[in-house]
Amino acid sequence: MPLYVMKKFNGITAEESRELKILEDDFVTKEALERAGGPHMITPVQSLKECCYSFSPNPSDSHARYPRMQLGRALDLSGLTTALCVEEAGAWHLYNAETHIPPAKAAVLEVYGQIIACDAPHKMPLDPRLLRLLVDAAAALHGEKTRAIGWQILGVKPNRGRALLSKDLTDLEWPVWHAALNFGLGHSRFEHPDEYFGRSL
Repeated sequence: MPLYVMKKFNGITAEESRELKILEDDFVTKEALERAGGPHMITPVQSLKECCYSFSPNPSDSHARYPRMQLGRALDLSGLTTALCVEEAGAWHLYNAETHIPPAKAAVLEVYGQIIACDAPHKMPLDPRLLRLLVDAAAALHGEKTRAIGWQILGVKPNRGRALLSKDLTDLEWPVWHAALNFGLGHSRFEHPDEYFGRSL
């Protein structure tokens, strides 16, 4: 069983792959990795499903650090549950996790069904509510408490996000909705706030 895993071509160039002699390998054993340059170059993952990694061609160069992201995670509806609470409260600053009664599981699953029905470019929703809930869910799953940070997690500038939510979603682009689906439903997650602050486009 491989002790280390690296998703092919994620955060590593083809030239770097050739140098490490792992161009054709998705899975890298501890021994092969040590021969290629030492176990400091890729961190071990907790499970193969998480596929999270941290790669640095030169560990002493802080500017060579690639984003650390967990991919392929299991569905997590806790963020959507929080987003529905925020919606009921009226705003993030009015929501109190200690006193607010969460929605019934059936209500959460109903909204999830509406979201997952929009799982292709030609099925994207026109109602901004579902996008707003996913942005808030992404923020909640990262331990954040503002929608603006939720937009940053998706790689969208908060001002652009607010403009999207101010009308129907005829201008919504698939990459934004796809990111909202993945981060809002817990399938993708950053390991540290440094990875999403200042990266919005």
